[in-house]
Formats: sequence, C-alpha cells, structure tokens
Amino acid sequence: MAGNIRLTAALCLLCLFCTDASAFGKKKTRAKNAQELLDAQKAAAKSYYIRNTEADAVFVQKFSWDTDPNALRYEFIIEQQAADGSWQEKETIQTEKSEVEQSLAAGSYRYRVRKYNLLDLLESETDWQNVAIIKAYQPGVSEVTPGLIYLEEKNDGVYTVSGEELRPDSKYFLIPNEGKSETRIEGRVIEDDSRNRKIRVSFDIKQLDVSKYALYAEDASGLSALYAPVIVKFKKPVDLDISAGYSPLYIVADDTVNTYFGKSFWPISACARVTFIPLKRRIGYFGIAFAGSYFTMKNEQSTYTVKTDVITATADLVYQKYLYKRTIMLDVHAGAGMLWFPDMQFEFSHNVTSDKLNSRNPAFTGGLALQTYVLKRLYIEAACDFTYAYIPDMVMAYVQPSLSVGWQF
Repeated sequence: MAGNIRLTAALCLLCLFCTDASAFGKKKTRAKNAQELLDAQKAAAKSYYIRNTEADAVFVQKFSWDTDPNALRYEFIIEQQAADGSWQEKETIQTEKSEVEQSLAAGSYRYRVRKYNLLDLLESETDWQNVAIIKAYQPGVSEVTPGLIYLEEKNDGVYTVSGEELRPDSKYFLIPNEGKSETRIEGRVIEDDSRNRKIRVSFDIKQLDVSKYALYAEDASGLSALYAPVIVKFKKPVDLDISAGYSPLYIVADDTVNTYFGKSFWPISACARVTFIPLKRRIGYFGIAFAGSYFTMKNEQSTYTVKTDVITATADLVYQKYLYKRTIMLDVHAGAGMLWFPDMQFEFSHNVTSDKLNSRNPAFTGGLALQTYVLKRLYIEAACDFTYAYIPDMVMAYVQPSLSVGWQF
C-alpha cells in the first residue's frame, strides 16, 4: 500500500516572542556540530510561514510530496489523536498540487496521501506518517559563567547560563572547538528560575578537556541558541622539568664487561634529565626529554689496568599522568641515542699503554619514574631505566635505578 508516493513533511521551526501559544512541527535532524544544527534550523524555516490576522499571528505548516505527472489529483487526509488515544479525522483535502498547508495546534497527528490516476481511480496511498506538533520557545543565551576555567584548579563543572527562554526541559550541551566538533557533552539542569532567564547546568568535569567550547541550548521543539567561547585550558600550558641525581647500574647482558672489568655492578654514577611538555590534556601530558648519564669503569689487575668513562645521551618521548591529585606524577619514557666510551685505554707494566679507543654506539632506552612534589615546583624523582646498546662484537644492556631532585619551570 505504500505505493510510489514519497513524502516530505516540511514543518514549522519558529516561535513568536509575543505569545507562548505558538506551535510547530518537529523534524529530527542529526547534524555534526552546533553550527550545522543552527543552519538546519534556518533551512527548515523555508517550510513554513506566518499568516498575520487581526487577532494573532498564525503558523502555517507546509506538507509536500513528489509530483507525479500521471496523477489527476491527490487526497490529503490528516487525523488528530484524542485524549483516549484514538484517531479522529481532522480534515480531508482534495488537491491537484503536490503540497497542502495546515495550521495545526499542539498535539499528535498523522497523515497519508492518496494518488488518483488519469481515470480518477485510486492508484496508491502512503502509510500513515506521524507528526508531533508542540509548543516552541526560542532560547537566547547572553552570558555563560564561568567563561574560563583552569584544569589545574578544583572545578565542579557547574555553569550559570543567562538569557531568555532558558527552560528546565531544554537540553544544554558543551561542544568543543567552538561548536565545530562532533563530540557533544550533555549537561544536567540543577537549578532554574520562574522567569526562565537564568539556569544552572552541571557538566561532568571529567569530560572537559582543553578547548574553546560553545554552549548550545536546544528547546524541546528543536529551536536553539549558541554561545561561544566557553574556554577550558591549563593555566600553565607548557612545563619544563629539570632534574639530576644519583644512579647506580647493573649490567645484565654479555660477559665482556665482567671479563675485562671484573664486575657487573657499578654503584656510583650520575644522571640528568630535561623534559619539555608542550601538549597537556586531561588524559595526560605529552612531550620530549633529553637524558644523560655518566659513570666510570676501572679494573686494576696485577698485569694491567683498564679504565674508561661511559656516557649515554638519549632523546625520549614522554607521557606523564598525575596519579594522586597534583602531588604524584607517573612518567613513562622511551627513546634512542648514543652510548660513548671516550678514551678507553689499557695500561701495562713498564709504562706501556694501548691506543685510546673512542667508541660511539647506538643505544635504546625506556623506563618509568614517579615524581613526588614536595613543594609546588620542587619534586623528588625515583626512576628505573633499561638501556640496550649495540656494540660491535658484544651487546651491552643494563638496568639503572636512580634517585633525583628536580624543579618544574
């Protein structure tokens, strides 16, 4: 029975400020962002017009469908749902055009269209199409407070919205990037006033991240208003951490070092790290670090003495996340660089020495650190790193715990 008639219900999306008894037909639209929602609302305005009468202004909704050149006429039937749920015929319209106009009060309706061919015989009809006509109120947003919040500070996610026709049954969203993002964070109305000029809306503070948001207010009818920007950011957008400390190490791979130097554990070494964090988000901080360590290896035997300094320098990618309030920070880092043996030399009896060996080798490193802030900027860092260096004819890998003191600029 659906036939070949395709319907489009063009329904009113506007309300009058001079009366709160205006009605319109609601057509659901799923737009990508706030601006598209407003654009869709403007486009829908072409589907109605306002007829001024001596008593009042009347909304006229347009219903249209595809034209069939082989149709002699159409029959438009519209019914209204009564309080007991039954459907009662409101009007039947005979027309040769592919559209009709109606002025409908608030309520639930359904309609169908019948098509008659050139012999004036019923050829097809559509299924019933449901339409909800509800009262509309045009919201208007003039101010949102706070207009700026800092993620470092304690926030409850409650915004006060001021304007007109801000009703508790409306929906309120924060949309990132001033309304250009598809992500919408829906708020919950916690307080309103009788004049509908001010309302308090609570948003989940855990969903807010660094962005310029738009506050989008949408009436139950679909009428909407947009206010921007509502800014969420870090008061301190970038961090620079500098630390230095003590770091013994234990060589865990290859017996070459143990063979020539007599041991694998070296208790005295120093380390330093400079970490730059340019990207801060609620899920964590992202940046880059330049790290280095220094220690000396020496072995004195009866027939020879061998000694060398060992210097490592790496560039690491860094991820940081506060684990507890703003006092304990987890730092995860991994990267690559160089392990350097400068001037390694063997000394034998009778002042005989070997040529000095300078060996630079690729190294890869990764590790974890916990930073505990004892003051606002001063922290103590406990870390453990693993370094793997590729050296011709041998492999050197070692574990290096460390204890450092740092300062965040």
